[in-house]
Amino acid sequence: MATIDSRITPLVETLIASGADSIALEILSEIRRGRVDEDTEEELREAREAIGHFREGKRPPEFVPREPKVRHLSGEEQIEFAAEYAIERLTRDLEMAEASLENLNKITTGADGDGASAGANKPANIVLRWVDIEGVLDRKQIEEARAKLPALREALSAWSTAAREGAKSE
Repeated sequence: MATIDSRITPLVETLIASGADSIALEILSEIRRGRVDEDTEEELREAREAIGHFREGKRPPEFVPREPKVRHLSGEEQIEFAAEYAIERLTRDLEMAEASLENLNKITTGADGDGASAGANKPANIVLRWVDIEGVLDRKQIEEARAKLPALREALSAWSTAAREGAKSE
């Protein structure tokens, strides 16, 4: 298990303070786990052959899967990973929320398979509410959050650069 670089602490604390503690925990978990090396072409070919033998009902040749090699991230890699993961995860979450609202809108307006609305063309006023989280999410909030993503991406990139360069100058 890798040691967490202390320079990512400000990002983790900010995520937790802003209610994105699950993203902070995912970042820490991924860093601790490290990166698993991908299988070589030879290893993939051997695995495919073994699976093919099973499908045909034959006994496969001796196949011993290798233990995956884990490479721990350096401090600089941890910082870069944390910044990229945070923005990618937030972007993905907003895209999923937006898609959910679109799907719910289609259901509530009676859109047919071609996307043509059987009812009014005006989108329904849909608000998502969670049981264990205080607050709601509507279309306007998603649009506002998406509009702020480029600035967040720039801020995370600047933080990542500053955190990595700060260690070099010390």
